[in-house]
Amino acid sequence: MGHYDGVLFGTNPPFNESYTEELFTKNRAIVGMLKSLPTILIAEINGRATGSGNEFLVQCDMAFSGPNTILGAPEVAVGGVHGNGGIQHLVRLIGMQRTAEYMLASSGIDALNAAEIGWVNRMYRSETKLRRAVDEIAGRIALFPAAGLNETKAMIREFSASPSTVEADIATIFRLEAGEKAPDAEYLRISENQSRQFELGVPDNMVEIWEYRCCRSILAN
Repeated sequence: MGHYDGVLFGTNPPFNESYTEELFTKNRAIVGMLKSLPTILIAEINGRATGSGNEFLVQCDMAFSGPNTILGAPEVAVGGVHGNGGIQHLVRLIGMQRTAEYMLASSGIDALNAAEIGWVNRMYRSETKLRRAVDEIAGRIALFPAAGLNETKAMIREFSASPSTVEADIATIFRLEAGEKAPDAEYLRISENQSRQFELGVPDNMVEIWEYRCCRSILAN
């Protein structure tokens, strides 16, 4: 979703204002659902969860990662901001200073380090072990009475970002989107606008992406 975010707010985005507003209306609904839905939401990641993907990830009740996981927020590097309550939830997970390190430097984190600092609950070294672990904890939780689970989740969720915070985030996103777009356009140009970024291995921060581009140019020559 990190790449999709970039295309959405690029210099010449293919989407009109009504489409963008519709998308953020859906984002609001998703964030509201993550907070209020009584179902226990367990994220299972074994790929990239950047940009909006990470915003939704950190708001799940639990998150478990496989060896191919990359998390991050590239928005700052292209003049934007990590929104939808993502920053507030990340601060609660890993603390203010660690959040500042990864958000302000716009750097990603791999599965092992994410687990060590609490960005995700746990990291598994194979997709098979990851799937088995998630199935086991989901199965265990499913055995318990729904009333106790629902009330416990509601109490935990009292510490999540409020609807007003999410609205303020979205307002900031639109305010920044109306400003300088050159970094976003450069990101799309250098990455060759690859829509399947998570499969093709395009980095998420501008420092790495310049190195990526240089290496491709050398190989091409």
